[in-house]
Amino acid sequence: AITNAGVNRLAVAATEVHEKIRELGPAYYLPVVDLALPALKHAGEEAQLRLLTAVQAVIHADRRVSLFEFVIFTLLRWQFAPPRPPAPPKFKTLEEVRPEVHFLLSLMAYAGGRRGPDAQAQTDADFRAGAKEAGWGDAAPLPRNALGLDKAGEALAKLRDLAPMPKAVLVKALPTLPTSAPWTQRPPVASRNACIEAVED
Repeated sequence: AITNAGVNRLAVAATEVHEKIRELGPAYYLPVVDLALPALKHAGEEAQLRLLTAVQAVIHADRRVSLFEFVIFTLLRWQFAPPRPPAPPKFKTLEEVRPEVHFLLSLMAYAGGRRGPDAQAQTDADFRAGAKEAGWGDAAPLPRNALGLDKAGEALAKLRDLAPMPKAVLVKALPTLPTSAPWTQRPPVASRNACIEAVED
């Protein structure tokens, strides 16, 4: 997929480290990306564009976009984006962007990748914890099939225009895990951090 995207050097480099990365296991994929970010941010605009092109080609190779892939691409895109010029916030309350907040809280609840007979109950609990912080005690997560990841970028872009106070409430509302959680459960933590990066200036 990377070769087809016209990024041959990256394709060769990716092939060389593929087996080593697989040996680490999924729990360490996001920490590896996090470690690489400082160097990537200083690599220059052209190199960053090549990387984003390659990542996007891999993500779309199977014509599906997983939550994990969404987090990786979102994290890279927002880290590479130039700083926005100062502008007054467009939205002063969470109610003004309720559909986008509902979408994001639902997405983060499902990003935990819960499995087993109690998976939906745990996902619902994660969502309710965030909804309670947002002041929505009676809300329920959107159905998973309603979370089209093509809409996620639009939601995050709109949430960036929240005023500081409601934005702080939103960040606090994003479902997370305690810092004592094992590494096998860290992907949702990274999902949360990626979204915080996206909505904050």
